[in-house]
Amino acid sequence: MDELGNFLKKDGADLLMKALQSLFSLRTLLMKGLESGLRNDSPDAAIAMRQKWRLCEIGLEDYSFVLLSSLSVWGNALWIFCSDR
Repeated sequence: MDELGNFLKKDGADLLMKALQSLFSLRTLLMKGLESGLRNDSPDAAIAMRQKWRLCEIGLEDYSFVLLSSLSVWGNALWIFCSDR
């Protein structure tokens, strides 16, 4: 539990927040590329590329969820740890 406190004291929470901000910026960029949609006569290559972009966006969303969950768990653990003292 002391490792958790040390991590958060050494700007660990700030690092996680910066990572989340970067992920959000990347997702925003990907979403701008996906805004326009596709025409009915789009070539298969365009459809395949759009699908890859969408999978990247989903991966960034998943990773963001993991970071947020970690931050929440660590915050709760630290609160419980500090409450016991």
